[in-house]
Amino acid sequence: MNKQLVCDKPPNHWATVSLSDICIKASKVKRKELEPDSNFLYLDISSIDNVSNKITGHNQHNWREAPLRAQQIIQTEDILFSTVRVYLKNIAKVTNPIYSNQICSSGFTVLRANEDLCHPNYLFAYTLFEGFLNPLCELQTGTSYPAVRDNDVFAQIIPLPPLPEQRAIVNKIEQLFSELDNGIANLKQAQEQLKVYRQALLAKTSVTEKFVPILQVVEDLSQGWSPKCHNHSRVNSNEWAVIKTTSIQEGYFDEKENKKLPDDLSPRIKHELKIGDILITRAGPRVRVGVCCLIKKVKPRLLNCDKAYRIRLKKDCIIPEFFEFTMNSPRYKFIIEELKTGISDSGVNLTQKGFLAIDIPVPPIQEQQAIVTEIETRLSVCDKLEQDISDSLEKAEALRQSILKQAFEGKLLNEQELTAVRSDPEWEPAEALLAKIKSKTT
Repeated sequence: MNKQLVCDKPPNHWATVSLSDICIKASKVKRKELEPDSNFLYLDISSIDNVSNKITGHNQHNWREAPLRAQQIIQTEDILFSTVRVYLKNIAKVTNPIYSNQICSSGFTVLRANEDLCHPNYLFAYTLFEGFLNPLCELQTGTSYPAVRDNDVFAQIIPLPPLPEQRAIVNKIEQLFSELDNGIANLKQAQEQLKVYRQALLAKTSVTEKFVPILQVVEDLSQGWSPKCHNHSRVNSNEWAVIKTTSIQEGYFDEKENKKLPDDLSPRIKHELKIGDILITRAGPRVRVGVCCLIKKVKPRLLNCDKAYRIRLKKDCIIPEFFEFTMNSPRYKFIIEELKTGISDSGVNLTQKGFLAIDIPVPPIQEQQAIVTEIETRLSVCDKLEQDISDSLEKAEALRQSILKQAFEGKLLNEQELTAVRSDPEWEPAEALLAKIKSKTT
């Protein structure tokens, strides 16, 4: 657990209680009492966007064909907290009235705040706080679908201020998050603009009148090897390994994406990868076929896999960097897309015959070098900007968690704001709130 996200002791006028103390449990469905052909709206984990933490859709079923997990009746203001893979933050608050008295999956813990004690938005903010999520992550059991139980969630502790203070905290969180979200939206827009600019740069390779089939610039093209390998990556370059197709990214080769060759298999050395080789994926999911990269560095004893072509170019015809930029440009992505064979998006092919017949630009070597230099110079600026944006997005998420931490330590409101909430007729200290909780449970 990140110790920085463990809250300090809350103010003396707050209460510290479990979620079970301030939540009302949702009712369960009694299927035998329901009309089999009656329809209902159904929310499951796929209904939630775990980035915005909002409900983005639903399914419709009748009780005759309803999923077995359709078990809980929900209301507006409920918080749906996915108990599977807690760290993914599949959490959302029910705000749309169309979901009132509808059904959600048993894969959620339904947190329904007792509004006499806890503001629903205060509870919702707390479920997004990593100081709440991290202890639950440690309680997960199971390998394929690590999950926590409802009881684990309800047993978690929440620092609880008086209701007027909760409302003020919620308002301030929403104000600060709105400002933060605007900044994040601007950063993401800049990211998209950089992608467009990158593609415009790569298009510069086609500014020439000379085009020839790829076959004419290829010295050697080979398809790799597909032995049954160990799932774990090799630990050092003394071991032989075969790359995964995920090692081939647009303009980037990740040599760490590999599978160790079993000791009882002799390596097919002819497939060993070298600096200067071009790799292009030839089979697999549609979005992954036709991805091209140049190997600029590679450790020894790494072999090509059978789902990628390894291309070695005629050095007097074309520069490897120029070839890579060309293949990753918008025009050639479109051409390759049109050449893919196969019906299902989960499995298509790029045939060697079709690929080698593609006409590509081949200006004089000196001109190629000038184009490569210009593109690389500008791409390096893009890389720096993208890294800065990525760093800023990480800081934004850290700031979001910092805001929540301050909120649940009683440090988010300033003295003027605290004075205002203490003058509210509903304000009462922790002792009174605890007494109220106790009276409702006895």
